[in-house]
Amino acid sequence: MGNLESPDPSDPAQAGLPPSFLSYTGGEMTISLGLMPEGLETVGLGILLFVDGYPQPYRAEGDTEASYMHVFFPPDRADDFDYYDLSFVPVTGKAGDTLDVWVHAIRCPELFPTIRWSPSLGDMLNSGVSLRFLADPPQTELPPIQDRLVSQTVTVEELRTEDLHGSTIDQLQAKNNFQTTVEDWENKDLVFYLSAREGMTIHLRSVAYGAASTEYRLVVFRDNVPISVADEDLPALHYGDGEKIIVDTVVDLAGFDGSSLVYAVLVPRNSIVKSDGTIEWTGYVRSWSSTAYFFSSADTQEELFGK
Repeated sequence: MGNLESPDPSDPAQAGLPPSFLSYTGGEMTISLGLMPEGLETVGLGILLFVDGYPQPYRAEGDTEASYMHVFFPPDRADDFDYYDLSFVPVTGKAGDTLDVWVHAIRCPELFPTIRWSPSLGDMLNSGVSLRFLADPPQTELPPIQDRLVSQTVTVEELRTEDLHGSTIDQLQAKNNFQTTVEDWENKDLVFYLSAREGMTIHLRSVAYGAASTEYRLVVFRDNVPISVADEDLPALHYGDGEKIIVDTVVDLAGFDGSSLVYAVLVPRNSIVKSDGTIEWTGYVRSWSSTAYFFSSADTQEELFGK
């Protein structure tokens, strides 16, 4: 992310900030995202923005309305970055706060599946930085969304030996781990979930562990739009050493038109700035996206791919 600043040692409001940070001084702010990609000029890259773990609507350059995802088609570059401006009014925060900002990318977010379709790479692009609020953001109206959350339950369990994959508890403190699976769906093949119909529901199970000193929010998207942006549906998630957190989310398929893309993003909310205000980079902590699962009304792969 561009437009990073260095702390001003003469300003008490910037004391203790990391070497590079974003500052918010009021109104709408703009950051620059630098991309040096390969192979995305035709399939596109969908960019998601988060402030304190909340999904953050933004305007891309030339847009008049904010939305939760914009799709960019960057040309192949091997020598320099192409920069894209993202403009937004923070959905949370107040003067004196220092919050995490994360950018996450979903590959091929609008591409109808083909045999060679690759729905998403969770580690393709994610970038985090701290944002210091020097002013209160104004109240703004969020883009309208249809609430697709049926239910959500959060449980904390002890890690099992098979969860550790050869790591020790101490080693897991340096990084977070995340996966989301689709439960109780009979007709499926790889990431394709067939025989979907209007009125059905999707049961997602998300599991996170490691880096227990960091809190997170889990944001579920259907067709690149959050299924809910209500505070009560985006709680801060926390687990202790040797524990894992399990979030069961049920998503409705109301308004299903024959195809739908569903995925979850685990977003750190204090990996850079701790709850006591101190600044500390917590090892290899990052945002994660799950596999993007494609739900189709087709009953077979042959029907799905038009064979």
